[in-house]
Amino acid sequence: MSLVAAKAIVSAARDTLSDATIPYRWSDDVMLYFLLDGEMLLVTNHPESQYDVAVTNSTPVLLAINGTTTVSDRWKMPLAHYLASRALSENVDAAEDMKKAASEYELFKAEAL
Repeated sequence: MSLVAAKAIVSAARDTLSDATIPYRWSDDVMLYFLLDGEMLLVTNHPESQYDVAVTNSTPVLLAINGTTTVSDRWKMPLAHYLASRALSENVDAAEDMKKAASEYELFKAEAL
C-alpha cells in the first residue's frame, strides 16, 4: 500500500475547484492546512484508516506540498473532496459556493466516513 503525495490530493481538489492556474485562489499553505485537517478527521472517524497511517500515534503530519501524506492512496479522492468543501465553504456569502461545498462534503462522507 503506497502513501499518496500531498500534491496529488491538492491537484485533484484544484481540478474540482477550477483553480489550476497560478496564481491560485487558495494558496498551497491553505490547501495543506485543509489537507491536514481532513487527514485528522479521517483518522479520527474512519475505523480502517488508522491502519493506513504511517506515523507514530496515528497522528498525521504534513510539512510541504511536495511531501507525502500519512494515508494510503485509496484516500486521495475523499480527501480531495474534503479540500474542495473546505475551500468553497470559505465564501459564505456565495450561495452557489455553499451548495457546492455541501455537495463535496457529502462525497467525502460517503467515501471516507
